[in-house]
Amino acid sequence: MLQLQGILGRNPVLSVLLFAAVGLAGGVGLSFWEPDDPETKDKALKWLGLIGDLFIRSLKCVVLPLVFVNVIISVVDMMNVGKASSVGWITIGLYLATTVFAAILGIMTTLALKGLYNEGEFTEAGPALVSLGCNVDGTFLTEGTDGSLSCSADAASEMDTQFAITDLTKTFSRVSSGAANDISLSDTIYDGVFTKLVTDNIVGSFAGANFAAVVFFAIAFGVALAKVMEKRTTKSDMSFIMSFLKELDCVLLIIINWIIMCTPCELPGRVEVCVSSNDSDSHFSLPL
Repeated sequence: MLQLQGILGRNPVLSVLLFAAVGLAGGVGLSFWEPDDPETKDKALKWLGLIGDLFIRSLKCVVLPLVFVNVIISVVDMMNVGKASSVGWITIGLYLATTVFAAILGIMTTLALKGLYNEGEFTEAGPALVSLGCNVDGTFLTEGTDGSLSCSADAASEMDTQFAITDLTKTFSRVSSGAANDISLSDTIYDGVFTKLVTDNIVGSFAGANFAAVVFFAIAFGVALAKVMEKRTTKSDMSFIMSFLKELDCVLLIIINWIIMCTPCELPGRVEVCVSSNDSDSHFSLPL
């Protein structure tokens, strides 16, 4: 853990801004560094950014599971007190409102900065071309002016050694990751909203950090778990899944506290730890 002393320790915001300014200045300075071997600069930048990269990676590793677990616990608690319906509609309304606002803001920003974009034209992909080599090195199958084929090392033009192919079995299919000009508003809404919310692979959503799909699945999981828990009649028949989730929530909170301790700020004297059981949750403090 990192704890600063003196004025920086008493002013964590100032310390963060100062380190950010130092990092920005260092980045600008390194941008003008041109060593003889470009690989030297790449290696230096990679090692200089190691701590920051590890910090971001560790946060990304913990945040999504923490959100998933807490959403399930919250939904179950709301279902138990009978407020899940009202809170659910509010959540849906806020999600739709923020999504519409983000879309409007994106359109306005695009229109405002339109003059800074480099406009171009989409070019249609031509046919797949192939050159066929002959047995003698440096010679290629060449088409003559009369349409005859022969092996030659001195073609009149490069086009004479290129032949279009019809890929009937898709063996030479090419996949392009470039710009597309056939995306409609319907496709954008369909692929950007609905398929993002309802995933066909929750493990893949975790791996791809798809927060919307993970949260949506967590809500459905929480509702289903609350329905199962309604059938429990005694405390001895409590759901072990909820106990596991609460224990996991406490573990993830401790881990994320460890990660946050690496930031340059004043640390509290104690950290709160929670312990879950079937009957209740207990909290106690540990000195740092």
